[in-house]
Amino acid sequence: MNDKLPTAVADFFGGSRTADPDAWARPLADDALIHDPVGQPPFTGRVAFCERITGFLPHFSRFDGLTPTNAYHGGASVAVHWRATANTATGRELAWTGITVFTLDDHDKICQLRGYFDPSIFA
Repeated sequence: MNDKLPTAVADFFGGSRTADPDAWARPLADDALIHDPVGQPPFTGRVAFCERITGFLPHFSRFDGLTPTNAYHGGASVAVHWRATANTATGRELAWTGITVFTLDDHDKICQLRGYFDPSIFA
């Protein structure tokens, strides 16, 4: 990807590839508003995101994380198109894409995250 990502956003994607929920959640503000995926009830905070990831990762025997492919900047926000691959605990291979819109606060933390992807991939 050629577009430079803000540090917090780059760290978010890097954390997703470590299988460490704390590393994945670290770039979020304590009170970040999270819509992931958009269309589901939002939740708030780094701790809640970390708990969600902690519950999500055991469903996979392999989770390669999210890899950004394109980024579009506008003010304090950046929209990032990404791709992901994984194997479920039952061995099914998954590949999906999405777009996440990040808004950064004055401390360069992610204060809002809006994830757009098809959650039915996990059914």
